[in-house]
Amino acid sequence: MRNALAIVMVGAALAACEHTMPFDVETPPALGPYEDGPLARLTFDPGEDRDASGRDSLVVYSHLEAARQDGDWCLRLLPVQGGTLRGTICAGSAEPDGTADALVQASLSPDGTRVAYVHQESPARSWTVRSRTLEVALLAEPGNTRVVVPSGYALPDGRYAYAFRQLRWVDDTRLQVLTGAEILIRDQNLGTLDTVFNPMAVAEIRLSDGQMTLIPGTEGVDLYAPAAGGLWVVRGSLLQFVPDGTDSATMSFGIPGSVLDLAVPDGLPVVLVRTVVDPLAGPVRLVASVDTATGVVDWGQFPFEPTAIAAIPNSRVLLIDGRMGGGTDVWRLDLP
Repeated sequence: MRNALAIVMVGAALAACEHTMPFDVETPPALGPYEDGPLARLTFDPGEDRDASGRDSLVVYSHLEAARQDGDWCLRLLPVQGGTLRGTICAGSAEPDGTADALVQASLSPDGTRVAYVHQESPARSWTVRSRTLEVALLAEPGNTRVVVPSGYALPDGRYAYAFRQLRWVDDTRLQVLTGAEILIRDQNLGTLDTVFNPMAVAEIRLSDGQMTLIPGTEGVDLYAPAAGGLWVVRGSLLQFVPDGTDSATMSFGIPGSVLDLAVPDGLPVVLVRTVVDPLAGPVRLVASVDTATGVVDWGQFPFEPTAIAAIPNSRVLLIDGRMGGGTDVWRLDLP
């Protein structure tokens, strides 16, 4: 990306299986604009485009449909190079019916025929979620949907969860998800509402019957992304590799909560970090890649505020939700 920062490593600590002390990562003192590789804006719609993910030559993202007065979020399908929409998937009625249907957290299947997503139902113009289900739809028949996990579900250890994050396909028959609960909170000073996600563990779900298995070593992780031989996870500000149910401390990115998102394009861990570069300017959001062989952290700053990142499997392509002006759009970054 733009600025590289070398971190002194000891052996292969990034991939070690036993627990080691984390390496602290320091933000570079100043960053210029990103200039290393192709960066392309994929969506130009007024309003909000978010939760982008991709597979092969196709991108799926959630779009707030202005024409649907209840505040519905639909899924839109777009070529990875941009261009004409390939399709739209919505739930509920196009006419006002008092319910806001939001299709979010979408992920395309490896065979390219289906899309998994979370379907949230809320009273129109309300923060309260009435139901939240994990569903799979056929791309060729968007109306042909199946609920894989109903709203409110029990984990194998008996805990009760009712939220899903970070849907990832293991293969055409199984999904991985970060399970947890969402809590609605009110800022006492500003009087605004927001939701807080409390993660529990990463689970693998068999699509044929919804059977769920918790993945060892993922209890309480905030973020995760599959990689060869295990998972990369984030706990607080700590980036770790979890192979075969054990964990290895690797790098710390500052205070807990500073790492906002995680993706692993072609084996390269990439994090979205909230940090302070200029104390006078306040916190900013930067994207950083971690070279696990050399311990070099490569920082990038963009002409927009990144809010989420996702990797297209088996590629060096990163999708970024970027806020600029009055809305959020989807961008594609081709990593070197």
